[in-house]
Amino acid sequence: MPPGRTVRRRHFCPWKGSIWKTTSWRHVVCAVKRAPETFDADGFVNLVHRLKNDREDIAYPLFDRGRDCAEPGAGCLRAATPVVVVEGNYLLLRSGPWAALKPLFDATDLIAPPMSVLESRLTDRWLGHGLSREAAIRRVRENDLRNARRVLTHSSDAGLCLTATQRRVQIRQTEPERSRPE
Repeated sequence: MPPGRTVRRRHFCPWKGSIWKTTSWRHVVCAVKRAPETFDADGFVNLVHRLKNDREDIAYPLFDRGRDCAEPGAGCLRAATPVVVVEGNYLLLRSGPWAALKPLFDATDLIAPPMSVLESRLTDRWLGHGLSREAAIRRVRENDLRNARRVLTHSSDAGLCLTATQRRVQIRQTEPERSRPE
């Protein structure tokens, strides 16, 4: 995004949902819902390229958690939007199409809570969506935490990493900030 404009942010996350390429692929990946392979990562990389470089309105998908599906073209980023915040679990992965994203970002941050905190919060989220306690815990342990561990072990360093324990928050700058033109 060009510098020097009034800051008004728009928040994006990758297609939160499952995008299957073939029926046989669907059966293989279905066990780990929302794993990196279930997203249209190539399409998302193309979208981020457009967000960074295009000077026109850009349509993007929105995720409907109630229907548990992505709605293509449901959102629109106006060309006048000067700052775009892109968030998601896989944006710093070092493999596959995801690896092309980091160079497109002006800054990167990673929030890495302890697994116990993450497990508790994710369980609460699924309980809030109507799952039984047993189903919520199973989903978190068999799916969500597996994806979280993958993110933490297979991602590039973020420019800023925020970690916490129950008694202490640690902020670590892992790479120098890029100079920005005035």
